[in-house]
Formats: sequence, structure tokens, C-alpha cells
Amino acid sequence: MTGTARARVRRGFGTCTALVATALVVVTALVGGSAQTSAAAENAFYVAPDGDDANAGTLEAPFRTLERARDAVREINSNMSGDIHVYLRGGSYPIESTVEFGPEDSGTDGHRVIYSAFENETPVLETGTEITGWTQHDGSIWSAPLDRADKLRALYVDDRRAVMAYQDVRSQGCYGEYTVTAGQAPWAWESGTECDGAMYALADVPEIDDNVEDIEIQTATTWTTAIVGVRDVTTSEDGASRVLLLQQPGAAIAAGAFNGNFQIRGNHKLMNAYEFLDEPGEFYYDRTAKTVYYYKAASEDMAAASVFAPNGVQTALRIAGTSRTERVHDLSFEGITVRHTDWNLADVDGASFKQAQQGNIINSAYVHGNFHVYHYRNVDLQPAAIEVTSAANISFERNRVEHTGADGISLINDVVDSQLTGNVTRDVGGTAINIGHPQHVYIGDATADNKEKFPADVEGAPTNIQITNNYVYESAQLFLGSAAVAAYFVDTLAFEHNVIEKTSWAGISMGWGWWNFNGSPGSIEPGNPTTVARNNSIRYNTFIDTVNDRNDTGPVYTLGAQPDTVISHNYIDGVRAGHTYGLHADEASAYITFDSNVLDISEGVTYTINSEDWGSKHHLTVTNTWATVWNKYANDPPDSLIEPIMVFPDGVWPLEGYAVTVNSGLEPAYRDLLGPGATLSPDHVLPSSVEVDPSVASIPIRGTGDESATIWLAPEGTTRFAAGDTMTTATGDATSIAVPRRPGTYRLFVVTASGDVAASTDLVRRSGPLEVSLTADPATLDAGGSTVVTASIENLTGDRLSGLRAAIDVPEGWSAVRAGKPVSPVLAPGATASASWTVTAPASFSEPVSRATIEAALTVRYDGMEYAEDRSLTLTALNPLTSLNGYGSVASRFAEAGSGYAILTSGTDMWQDGAGSFDEYGAIYDDDAVGQDSTVTARVTHLDDTNAWAKAGVVIRNDVTAAGASAGYAVMVVTPGNGVSFQWDANGNGYLDSVSSVGGVRAPAWVRLVRSGNDVSGYYSIDGTTWTKVGPTVALAGIAATQDGGLVATSHAAGVTGQFSFTDFSVS
Repeated sequence: MTGTARARVRRGFGTCTALVATALVVVTALVGGSAQTSAAAENAFYVAPDGDDANAGTLEAPFRTLERARDAVREINSNMSGDIHVYLRGGSYPIESTVEFGPEDSGTDGHRVIYSAFENETPVLETGTEITGWTQHDGSIWSAPLDRADKLRALYVDDRRAVMAYQDVRSQGCYGEYTVTAGQAPWAWESGTECDGAMYALADVPEIDDNVEDIEIQTATTWTTAIVGVRDVTTSEDGASRVLLLQQPGAAIAAGAFNGNFQIRGNHKLMNAYEFLDEPGEFYYDRTAKTVYYYKAASEDMAAASVFAPNGVQTALRIAGTSRTERVHDLSFEGITVRHTDWNLADVDGASFKQAQQGNIINSAYVHGNFHVYHYRNVDLQPAAIEVTSAANISFERNRVEHTGADGISLINDVVDSQLTGNVTRDVGGTAINIGHPQHVYIGDATADNKEKFPADVEGAPTNIQITNNYVYESAQLFLGSAAVAAYFVDTLAFEHNVIEKTSWAGISMGWGWWNFNGSPGSIEPGNPTTVARNNSIRYNTFIDTVNDRNDTGPVYTLGAQPDTVISHNYIDGVRAGHTYGLHADEASAYITFDSNVLDISEGVTYTINSEDWGSKHHLTVTNTWATVWNKYANDPPDSLIEPIMVFPDGVWPLEGYAVTVNSGLEPAYRDLLGPGATLSPDHVLPSSVEVDPSVASIPIRGTGDESATIWLAPEGTTRFAAGDTMTTATGDATSIAVPRRPGTYRLFVVTASGDVAASTDLVRRSGPLEVSLTADPATLDAGGSTVVTASIENLTGDRLSGLRAAIDVPEGWSAVRAGKPVSPVLAPGATASASWTVTAPASFSEPVSRATIEAALTVRYDGMEYAEDRSLTLTALNPLTSLNGYGSVASRFAEAGSGYAILTSGTDMWQDGAGSFDEYGAIYDDDAVGQDSTVTARVTHLDDTNAWAKAGVVIRNDVTAAGASAGYAVMVVTPGNGVSFQWDANGNGYLDSVSSVGGVRAPAWVRLVRSGNDVSGYYSIDGTTWTKVGPTVALAGIAATQDGGLVATSHAAGVTGQFSFTDFSVS
């Protein structure tokens, strides 16, 4: 995976930890005397897989089921004098229906009821069925009997999730119609017509006869996926296409939705038919034959494999009160594993489907307009393995939730003063941890007929929730648009010291409602803003390899106003290139502070922090951000402070940024959740790279948790360790280590008691006694021109330096002469000095633009040793533009050599729309060269990727030099990310406002504008011979009889200069 700005091994814990090892919780086993009397006296009950519910629930005679223990607690919890403990012995507890806890199961009189694992044992609430009796069916396909009434969406082989057999195909489009009339059924909220089926090439989709209603179709949009069921497989009337008829009304609800909807055209993923079973790791369940088929990998032994299928239970544990005054309270669950829950998608009138705007919600009504107007009453949450609602003082500590059919743990409604601490979620189908519900936009707003889920006396926003020290690994395995953690309208949520690793979409999504409930004149309820979400914090977390599949998000994603919310001291380690962000404050995010976050992300992300002025964002504060890349939208939101990012492209952080990384993630008491292999890893001990100056004696590290191990800082490749100027050591449980005295680059090594040695991916760099920067004024010059190159020097130590020397080296043909006096050989503590040279370029070049690397070498003596510092910079020299004219509406430079030209320019854009009017460019042009019948042609050979919509190509315009606007305006351009584009001024106001594009074309490419009278057409060519028209021929209002024609470029990034190169320019 490409997840950082440089190539190196990702530090995820999941690959080095045995996640099948269950986290243990240490509890005190209370051993009682005789039967029921003793259990009550000691306030303890015991449950064991080999127990009997007719027993007394003692250690010697335990119950068999959790339900029986719960019922026993009900007999003694009305007037508690101490906590009641229910200890679950290790082993598997089959769960055939949800275990329910209500208000009658609460702790009383200030005491708690605690359900926990027996000391050093692992109880498993098993909602799955083990499958045995595997036989070879056909080659690598094996089969086994399974008595199950419904389709099967999940199978687990040797603790790994298998996938439904699938086939990727291209839809040919719509087949038939399905019409909805508002009011025809409870789900029909609006009227409309949707497609009743989808068509495919016969060669792509085989004939399917068995269990066709189990087939599913998945489509994807930018940030989510949608799934619909199939009701029949047939052939079109003309026999030319395979037709999959869709289950209704589910498919109509999914296709007609406002956003994130099912796409009838485009790429489809067909799932769950035997005919698709063709790759290792795939499965299919034949409901008719009661047989499950699995395509095994060569390394798998089905005779010995452990295979489980879910048994139809969606939720293993449900803790549910009945109202805000009848909550469940004072319950704890500790050290329990829940696994293999089920979910066969939403069901509306027998139709199976899953669709949502985004996240872990499900749409259940036909609404094809603006769904915000319904206050999100048309959606609900996916089921979760553990659900909590109408509850107070509930705690979950050191539990595991894994292999789920939908979500993991969900704190849904009116959950207050509760904690999730030190839990592990793994391989979750949807969202691992959910807090709140979309309908909490206003609390207590239910009426008799507004379809609100929660009655007025029941509804309550989750409040004062602490989610700390949890390890969330591999979420959204089935529903790719689900965030690992979702928080809707929440009040005083503290999400701190967690690790989120491997997500499809966002790491954590917090907030809801966009701008639609901000009380503005155009909102759903003008003058009545939602005030529910507030006082939240996302701090000290580690996000590893997030945003791996879907787009338009970041590891941390926010929506809507959330006053007094702080997002700080988080370490983001890995976000791929694409339509992704490091941090994403999305629509209407407001009153949120982002501070002291570290972002190790790909240089190809769209924005480091999405903090632009679009979507009613305001009152955002972004300070003290360290990142490997700085991509920023031009404009900040109103009433906001967006400080420039501190950029370290190599990911070697200063000590302050490194401290954020080392203090993020699990606190020491919970690092055992990662497993011993993870905590002994050098990449755990040293979570990122750091550079320190001579004044720093030591750096913080994470201990291994093993005091018998030894930690070293030593040069790369060290195999024999001995303390000295280049090696330092610390014990395995140390939280800091001295940095070697000698400047240089070091790796961290962990040496175990048995002598095993492992080295860190990251490094520790001790800088020398000098801080040196090399600058040129100007950095861009004309051929034959001169610039002054200066080495600025600072003594970083508290001591006197001696023997300081500085020299410079320039390429052949260039010259350098010292400017001013040589640098003094002595530099006082903290003092600065400089050395300068006048550097002159050659008189001419064979290319329009030439670049030269200037190298400076400095040496100095400090503390008895000689140190060397090398610095370099690049100068840009331009051959003069002689045959044509140059003009820039922003600062621009121009060059020419032979048939080649270059423009160095910036510019916000050349475009006018609702966001504003921009006409910022650089141009090389021939004035009055374009007549009634003219052709302007050029080859674009290169353009810097300053933005996906940077532009370089040919232009015609009444006056290229007219400030701000000029009629008769058209361009044909190449872009880095959006192909070739013909753009023109349709209304004659002098700004480009209309566009037609062809994707997939990149430089080098030829572009051409053809004028015939007042009509203009745009063309492109790959070879300069075969030309393709782009868009329509357009009549340009206000076009002059003669015009300027030439080359044009804009960086589409204000203040960012790019180079744009051309050849073979002509006007004919």
C-alpha cells in the first residue's frame, strides 16, 4: 500500500500481532460455600459451558447460560449492599437469540452488576455455527452440509473472513420500470419511477437457475456502496442481454435516494451465485441443497480447518431501558468475546437491500428528493453485535467483538455517563463503534404522525461518553462506506488514546446534519438551529492505514457545528493518494479546534486539511499541524484561523511533533491488547522518525513491556552493541532513551533476552552544531543573468565553534564569485553568520528552461570533532522570449528556445461560476493574429501537477492583455487530472464559463482551436495527425474580427507557481 509521502514499511500492529489471542481481564474469583445462600452472601454467580441452569450458580455448581445468571441477579439486586459479580468460565456459550438486559437488571444503591471473564479465561458468546464434514466437490471447491433457511452472507475459515462468490461486470443500463405512488405503503413517502432491472452482456453473466433471489448487486459511489437483491434472472426480449430483475421496493428505495444511491449503470459487483465461485477464499451457500461451497487456497486443509457461519443472530447483547426515567444502569461487562453475528441486509416488504447517504445507516423509505427535510426519519442504524439504549453508567472493558455481520458496539439513544475502555474490535462488517443516531437532530420532537423513531420521553442524545484505549482493527469489511467509529449528534464524547487501523472510509466520523439544520434562512428550520452536538474531543489517537477504498474523507471527518469541540494530538499514519484528505472538516463544520496533529500522508492527497470556504463552514481553528505534504484550498472559511502547516516531506519530525506520535494510541496499561509481538517491535517503541539538535539529551519512547529486553540507538546495520558516542541503551521497559552524542542517523534496535535483534523502520537523526540554510535571490533568472546565493549559518550549541569554512560549487558553464568577506572561522554560542556568492548563468541555453544545482559545503570543529554540513538548491534560468509577446494577469515568466516555449505562472483559475470570477494566467501570444478563419495549434509537452485542474494549452481572446475580462474568449487545454478540456465564454462577459472535457488524456498532447467566423471548435490529438473534436462548436458572443492567439497556462492554485511547456505553436 502506498500510504505515506515516501516508500517505507507501514507500521500497522495487525500484521505483527496474533489477533486471535484474546485479551485477558484479571478478576478476583470469589469462592463460596453452599449453593444459593453462598452465592447471594458473596454477591457472586458462576457460569460455565458445561454447567447446568438447574445448578445454584456457585463455582462448584455453575449455571450454563448467561440468561440464567441474569435471572439469578434479578432475585437479589433490589437492595444491594455491594457489587454483584457474574463470572463466566472460559469456553463457548452458544447464543441462539439476543440476550436482553433491562432496567430490572441494573445495579442499585450505588453498586454495580459486573459480568466478567473468570481469571485468565476466555468466555465466548458464540452466535455462529461450526461447519464440519467437508468433502472435495470439484477441484479446489469443497462442500459441507449446513441447515440454514436464509441466504448466507458470511463465512469464516480458520478465523479469516471469506467473501461471497462474486463477479465484476459492466451494466448495459436500465430494464423496465417500477413506479411508486406516495402513500401506497408505509415505505412510499414520495412518488417516482425507477428501473426494475439491469441488463448485461450475455457473455458477462451466465444463466442462473438456482436461488436467484439470493443474488445481490453492489454498486459504488464516491464515499459509499449500495446493495440490492435480485428476484429473477432472465433474458431480454430481443435475446441480446441478460436481465437481472430487482427485488422491489428495496431496489427502488436504493436507486431513488438523494445520495449514495444504487447506480443502475456503470460497474456492478454481482454476488452470491455458484456460477461466480472461481477464486480462493470465496464461498456460496445453496439454500435449496442445504450445502455450503468454499473455494479453498492451496495452503488450506479443509479436513482440519475451523469453519463457522453465523446462525441468524444479529445482536448478541442488548442493554435497553424503556425511557429517560427508566434506564438500565450500573452494569459492567469485562473480558467477554462476542463473535459471528449475522445480518442479511434491510428488509422492506420482503426486498433485501442496503443503501444510505453515507455511514452505517440504512434507508427504509422511498425518498428521492432532499432527505434532510424528513429530519432523517427515513433512516435507521445497522444492527450491532452489542446494542445499548436508554442506559446510564454502563461500562465495557477489555471485551472483544469480531467477525460481525454488521456493526460492532452501538450506543444508540439516551446512553449517558458510560465508558468503552480497552476493547478490541476486529473484522467488523460495518462500523466498529457507533454513538448516537441521525434522528437526534432535535431531542423530544416526536409527534403522533411524524414518523420519529424515538418517543419524546425516550429520545436522548448520548452524553458524557468516554471511549478510551480501544483497538479498532479492520472495520467496514462488508459495507465500505461505514466509518470505523461513527458519532452522530453527541454531547461530551471523549474519544481518546485509541488505535484505529485499516479502514475502508473514515477512521472516525463525528457530527451529522451538514448545514441543513444550522437555522439559516435556507435551512430546514430557519431560526431553529440544532444545538445537540457539542463539547466533544478526539485526542491522543493513532490512525493507521485509513481511507483504503472509498473517497472524499479523511481519518478524522466532521459534519455540522459542534461548539467547544477539540481534535488534537492525533497521529495519522498513512492516507493514500487520491480524493482523500488528512483531516476533513466537511460541510458546516464549525466551532472546532484542530491542534497539534501529525499527518504522515501521501503527497497525492487532495488536501492536507480540507478547510476550504465551501459548504457553510465557519469558526474553525487549525494550529500546530505537522505533515509530510501541504495541499490547501485557496480560501479559508469565515471567522477561522488556519495556520500554515509545518511540512516535513521525509516524515522526520521535530521533537514537538514526534512527542505527539509517541504519546498517541493506547496507554501503557492497555498496550497488551496489541499482543507481545507488537509491543516488542522497534516500530512500536519508536513510532515515527525524529530529528533533534545538540541541546537535546534524550527522546521519549514507548516501552516494550518486557524489562528483560534491551533497547539501543545505533547506526544502521549494527550487529554488535556497545555504549559510546554512537550508541546508547535503555532497558526494555524504559520510556526514554539518550540520543547518541555524535551527529548522525540512527536506528532503534530491540534486543530480546534470547538475543533476537530487530531494527526500526524509522530513524533518529542528531543534527550537527550548525543550522544552515541556502537561499538565492532571485531563484529564477534570465540567461546571462546573476543571482546572489547565501548560506545562512547559526550556532545551535551553547559553546564556541571554531574552524568554520564555507565553499560553493556550480555546474559547468555557470560561474560563482564570492560576494563580501569570507565567513569568520569562529562562531560564538547562538551566534549567526553568512557567506554569499554571486552566481551567473550562461548567456544562452538550448532549451527554454534550464535548471542548475548549486551545492554549498560547510565544515566546523565542535567538542573535539569536525562536522560537515552540505546544502543545495536549484536555480531556474530562462532563455529569453523573442519571437512572441508575454503577458501575465498574475506574476509570470516566459522563455523560448528553438520551437519550444515555457510559461512559469500561478493563478487561482480561469473560470467563472457561483464561487467567483477568476481570470489569472500567464500567456505567450501573437497579437491580432487570429482572423475570421484561423487555426491555433500547439503541443503541450509538460505541465506541473499543481492541481488536477491546472491548465495549459492554446487561447483566443479579443485582447489577451485586457485586465480581468475580454470577450471572444476560448481555450483548449490539457490538465493533470481531468483530461483535455474545451472551455469558452458563453455569455460574452469575458470570462470562461462553459466546458466540455474528455478524460484520460495527459501531456504530451496536441491541442487546437479552430475559428470559422464567430464559431469556435476545440480539438486534441495524441500524435498531431489524427484530431478528435471536444464538445460542440460554439458561437462566441462579442468576438472581434481580429483577435490575439497564443499559449496560456494557470496553476489553479493561488500563489503556487508551476512550469508549463509547449512546442510547435502556430496560428494559421
